[in-house]
Amino acid sequence: DILIVDNNVKRLAARSAELEKHGASVASYTFAKLAALADKGALFVQHLKLEAVVTRDEGGRLSRLLDGFRPRQDYSSEIAENTKLSALAGAVPAGSRGLLFAADILYVSVRNHGVLSLAERDVHVYAFDAVTAALEVEGLISPGGARALSALRFLKCLYRRGETGQGDAARLAIETALEVLPSEHFPQQVRGLSPRELLAAGPPTDAPAYVVLRDLERHLVALEALGHDVARNDELLRLQRWISNPRAYAAISHRLAPEIRSLISRLTESHAPARVAAVG
Repeated sequence: DILIVDNNVKRLAARSAELEKHGASVASYTFAKLAALADKGALFVQHLKLEAVVTRDEGGRLSRLLDGFRPRQDYSSEIAENTKLSALAGAVPAGSRGLLFAADILYVSVRNHGVLSLAERDVHVYAFDAVTAALEVEGLISPGGARALSALRFLKCLYRRGETGQGDAARLAIETALEVLPSEHFPQQVRGLSPRELLAAGPPTDAPAYVVLRDLERHLVALEALGHDVARNDELLRLQRWISNPRAYAAISHRLAPEIRSLISRLTESHAPARVAAVG
């Protein structure tokens, strides 16, 4: 993973593209954006402070920003937002693909919840296994919880690779994971809905942009379950590609969400079952 920081947006884009051609996973920020995150107490900056190796820093600007960062003591608002994310796993399209989507959502939300909750206790860890182990040590999940949650990583990888199997194993792993997680922040069960029932649901209210976009992804899974060929539509194909690279969500404008949701609604209508006339 490589982080590049520069005030020149064009230079950031060019350098990111160059590094990605060589297989690097790149995050790019302007100094203004990174400073704004630091002002908000974002734990991403603490992650950098503790684990990043600075290879080049002209004028020492990045080092000064990291050295001066202090995490907040209260992340309750971010924890509440993450609870809205985890809620997406509570209702998914019936079938193996929907279950894998639920596992992916739970993987992300467990890591987020752990990073935030542990930071309030001045424990700063970020790798998934380290987070779940620390949650268990701190008594924030049930005993044996770290082991129960470990399967989510494998299922997440299957989902992002486009796999469609593992239905029974995924359901068991999800049920086991939910048993050890705090019910006030995670769904108590995963319900498999018919694709049309899920597609008829409106967008989540008062949700962060990331949650809105992941809800669109959930609708895409439902649309595929109806037999729609996503590859025939450029916008939906782009959304499908984001699934394998969730970091791309950071580059998506929240303004795109209503447009994509409207497109999915139109495509759902186009797949409505044909009405058969009664013959008397």
